[in-house]
Amino acid sequence: MRAALVPRLGSSQANGGAEGTPFGFATPAAASAIPLSGDMSYFGKKEEHILASYQVKSSSLDRMQELLLNGDRRKAYHYALDQKMWAHAMLISSSMDKEAWKEVVSEFVKTELGVDNSKSPSETSNGRESLRVAYGLFAGEGAAASKSLPSMLL
Repeated sequence: MRAALVPRLGSSQANGGAEGTPFGFATPAAASAIPLSGDMSYFGKKEEHILASYQVKSSSLDRMQELLLNGDRRKAYHYALDQKMWAHAMLISSSMDKEAWKEVVSEFVKTELGVDNSKSPSETSNGRESLRVAYGLFAGEGAAASKSLPSMLL
């Protein structure tokens, strides 16, 4: 499964990479192989693309403040989700129940790391599968976190 999620591990393991660790995270011994700044070739970085850009409007903050002052956290985090104010939605939902937190993380993962089928309807992968699964696990989805994997990897 690791090879399917993080194909570059095969070459990094041969060079003393993050062998035997979940999602390829480096152990202290292997950390020296990861550049701290400058050269990003270890991560397979090629050309930088802006994937998302958002603006936070004062009117949006005013609306969220109003909702919170009225004690309606659920409406406030839903409003934050609608406005793609991820940090606000995560902070508010984290003070609520686990289901609210999962909803926010799921929406964030779908929006930020999902496959954009508008460019190519047949595309099922964008190279972010490992992040989608990891974030799903962090959100407490357990085995359901693998639902974000393309069927060809299952």
